[in-house]
Order: sequence, then C-alpha cells, then structure tokens
Amino acid sequence: MIAYLAAAYARLGVHDKSKELVQELTKRSEAGEKGVNIYLVHATLGAGNVAEARQWYQKAKATNDIDLVWWNVDPLLNAFRSELAKTITPDFAAAEKHILSLLEKEMPNLPYHNLRHVQDVLQASMLIADHEQIDDNDRKLLRTAALLHDAGFIHGAKNHEKTGANMARNMLPGFGFGDAAINTIANLILATRLPQSPNTALEKILCDADLDYLGRPDYEEIAANLGQEMMEAGVVETQREWNLVQRTFLQSHQYHTAFARQNRESAKQEHLKK
Repeated sequence: MIAYLAAAYARLGVHDKSKELVQELTKRSEAGEKGVNIYLVHATLGAGNVAEARQWYQKAKATNDIDLVWWNVDPLLNAFRSELAKTITPDFAAAEKHILSLLEKEMPNLPYHNLRHVQDVLQASMLIADHEQIDDNDRKLLRTAALLHDAGFIHGAKNHEKTGANMARNMLPGFGFGDAAINTIANLILATRLPQSPNTALEKILCDADLDYLGRPDYEEIAANLGQEMMEAGVVETQREWNLVQRTFLQSHQYHTAFARQNRESAKQEHLKK
C-alpha cells in the first residue's frame, strides 16, 4: 500500500510525500526486510524514474522477493511489468542458466526425449544459425527456445509443445523478456509440433535442428532410442511396426533451411532406403 500510495502521490504531482514514502521503503530494504524491493519498482516507476525502477527490479530478482509470484497475474503488477519490459534488456545468460538447472533436475531421462536431446538440438540450431547468418539477438532467442522446446516433458508428453510455450510465458518475464521476445520464443516451441509447419526463418531453423539427426551418421542410434521410447509408451508394439512408422515419417519429412537441405537431405534418403 505504501508503494501504491507513493506512485499515486507522484502522479498527482505531490512529490514531497511521494519521496518520503520511497525513502521509507528504501530504508526498510537496506535493513534487509524481505519483499520490499519489488514494491520499490512500483513506487519509482510511478515517479517516472525508469532507470531506478530497473535497478530495484534486479534487486528484487536477486533477493527472490516473494511477491514476484504475482508479476504476471495481478493486473496492476502486469501494467508495471509491461512498462518496465520496454526498458529492460533480457538477461539471456541468467535465463539459460535457470532453464538448464530446471532441465537437469526435472527433465525425465527417457530414451530419446532427455537432456542429451535438448543439448543436441541446441548445438544443431547454432550450427544452422551460423550458416543462415542469423544476427546475435535472434541467436539468443533461438537458444532460449531450443532449451525450452521439449521442457514440457517435465509435465508429461501430451501436448508438451503447448506446455513448453506456457512455461516460457510464465518464466521469461522474470528475466526481463518483453512480450515480443516471449511470443517469438513461444511460437518457436509450437512450430516443432509434428507435422512441422514453420513460418519464420527462426522457426525453420529450430524445426530442422530438432530433426537434424535424420541426416547424420548417428541416425541409427538415435532412431533406436526413439523407437524404444515409443515401445515403452505403447505407441508401437514391435520392431517391424516401428520400422514402418519411421519409414513413413522419413518419406513425408522435409527440411526447411538451405543448410539442412545441402548437408542432411542426402544422408536422410540413404537412411530411408536402408
């Protein structure tokens, strides 16, 4: 309430009273009181001090203020978040560290959909991005999406792409990602749903990275892992049934980027013949 009152005073032009309340909150923060920093974001933004609000936001993340949980829910907090997001550069490094930690702790160790697959897709997406001459900011968005593209498996295989996109929407605002960046990442994740239907250059890269193994020398090993996972899930019952499913998939699949068509398509066709 103090923070909201400070913002109201500032917007009414009663700056002395607003400053007094901000000073009170600042002293409480300096004294180590928990949960204060996030409300200093409200108070300083209300006074038009965007740079100062950004600093308090970073402190709130560092102290893990409990009321950060309302960041995407409360309409008033959401309005502040949207305003702040315009001035904040996404902390890609912190987001990546958080996602990797989450995957290491909670990603199921299935034969195919596991942390190794995520790392493989990340590596392949960066390789293709180099070839397609993607700029630095788009590479960072692509990296984030690659790390999250199968994170939905944490909550189950069904509709895992939609789950992963929702995880991105809930998680990334806390690392300074604005709506445009989050929408791009969510759409990248959703584009990997089968059958793939990518629209943008980044979506085409991630889709090709997700199935990069189809045209690589390690195809048989990785495909065998996927077949094992499908059998354990009851999707197929025999090796022959899996072979038929995989043959049909290889026949219908197409790569979307110049890199994959030039460097993976020929080997994929050999695997299909075999």
